[in-house]
Amino acid sequence: MRQEIHRRLNGSDNDSTAAGVNFAHPALHASELRKNDNLRGSEHGPGNVDTVNQKYSPQSQPQSALKEADLSHFKESPNTAPRGSVLEAPYPNRSRGGSMPPVSGTPGPEQVQSQPPDTPPVTKGTLSELDLPKIIKNPKLRHDINYDSDLHFRPNEDGERGKKKVAKARAYWSALESALTEITLALRSDKEPPSESMKRIELAFKTIQDILKTLVPPREHEVVDESLDITLLMQRLRKNQHDFVNLAVWLASLLKQHCAPMRDQMVDSMVADVRFGTIEDDVSKLVEGLGALFGILEAMKLDIANHQIRSLRHLLIEDTVKFEHDYFLRRITDNRIDTEEAEDWFRTNELEASHIPLSSSNLQRHFFDRLVQTIVPATTPAPVEKLPMSTFQFDDDRLQNIMLELKTLLNLRICHDVYCSQVLGRRYNPSHPSFHQVRQFVLPVITDEAGDEIWDTTSINDIALEIARRIPAVRYNHWSLAYEAQRVTNYLQEALNPISTISRNVTDSIHNELEDLVLYYLGLYESMVPSMIADSWKSEIMSNSFPTYLYLLHDIARRVAHIGLLHWNVWGPLVYMKDFSEGTETG
Repeated sequence: MRQEIHRRLNGSDNDSTAAGVNFAHPALHASELRKNDNLRGSEHGPGNVDTVNQKYSPQSQPQSALKEADLSHFKESPNTAPRGSVLEAPYPNRSRGGSMPPVSGTPGPEQVQSQPPDTPPVTKGTLSELDLPKIIKNPKLRHDINYDSDLHFRPNEDGERGKKKVAKARAYWSALESALTEITLALRSDKEPPSESMKRIELAFKTIQDILKTLVPPREHEVVDESLDITLLMQRLRKNQHDFVNLAVWLASLLKQHCAPMRDQMVDSMVADVRFGTIEDDVSKLVEGLGALFGILEAMKLDIANHQIRSLRHLLIEDTVKFEHDYFLRRITDNRIDTEEAEDWFRTNELEASHIPLSSSNLQRHFFDRLVQTIVPATTPAPVEKLPMSTFQFDDDRLQNIMLELKTLLNLRICHDVYCSQVLGRRYNPSHPSFHQVRQFVLPVITDEAGDEIWDTTSINDIALEIARRIPAVRYNHWSLAYEAQRVTNYLQEALNPISTISRNVTDSIHNELEDLVLYYLGLYESMVPSMIADSWKSEIMSNSFPTYLYLLHDIARRVAHIGLLHWNVWGPLVYMKDFSEGTETG
């Protein structure tokens, strides 16, 4: 498996292609993307990186950072919430597409830089993070690709680091506009343009040249050097004989030969901005066109990287356990990971109550007991535990999302229980279709504008009101809505209290049901190869328009089983099993 990946990576023989793409040189890949008309506007085409068909504005630049990886300008992020992953990139103000909406106003005090960057936000160096060798060595990406069939790179402005990069990008484009303005004023007065301004423009075009040569085949490098001769270009600019429009038209012709068809609109928009800025003497519009050009170059690199990820996905998945085992073994050997916390977490022996000691025959079962116990603790005993970050570092966010889903599911089940007793006049039935009805009116009530769920007094009152409105006697005006709403509110507040009998009983029920379902799916997965397990998620991602309680619990159990099995296969030999051998026990 490892040899196959390296064979594809190095292009060492005639079979070094995947999906018609030669991985030995990214420029060939770019040409292949151009030939594939199916990529035009395709939802899953190579540009499905939130960087499609929008106008680019160089006011700010999307930035990103991968935790536990070497990438600093691109981040992986989910394509389908809450469970996927996508990877992210660097530009001004992007909402989606390869471009961003313009930024109005001026940067705030926190954005003002004493010295703006000399280089554009996108360079050959930053884009090199998308080169296939670096992707192959990225452990976070290699792990996440198991759980998301649509993993891809996209722009990222998240967090403080992203904000700082956006501020730096704004400062750069502002400085570039100032430089062009100074040069323009000097040329109008027949004066020598300021040397610092000329250096900034020269470095911008040199960066464009360098990036272009990474995107086109080597046979076209000479054409790039001749048509984008930096020395000649700067001489013409100094003599006021430059022709930015002609240069933009040539660049558009070159880019359209290699970019995916879906990028054509971005290219045409770039030319239009440069032409308008030149004819109308609008420096701001000219800089916007230059920003669009950098956006296109980045989008092309993203398209290549994303297509390569998709093409190599199954190979990477099949090699995950071996790759991660070797990666983490090196880190443990170098004392970069302390596994003591994980060992203590694993050795908390829940089986002691049954007087069943740990042994080599029940280690995996015990691991899954510990995992489920940590995700949804049974109320007796009820310790609040945390997953050991040393071993769960790549799955922490994923499991935290699952815990939030379980909390929501627990509260929805309680609300449904109240609905069954108060509205339907029957005992709770987890398979009853009314669960979907309850879910439909509860979720909008508890979800705020940011998408976060808030179970507070206000939301509980609103949920109680919705339930009371559906009570038959209230519906037919036999009972007072206000009175019934208050009565249901009191009942619901008590039921949703974590220490209430109802809440504790539901928690224990979910714990037991989840544990049984996780073991059920574990049995199914152990007879499947890793890529089959990963692909089995595709058909399970909320395809049901009317999910029942049991459907949602099965969905969570599938993911926990998948995460746990991969985790066990990597960390079992490294940490959990290392002190056990056949026949040994610990009490």
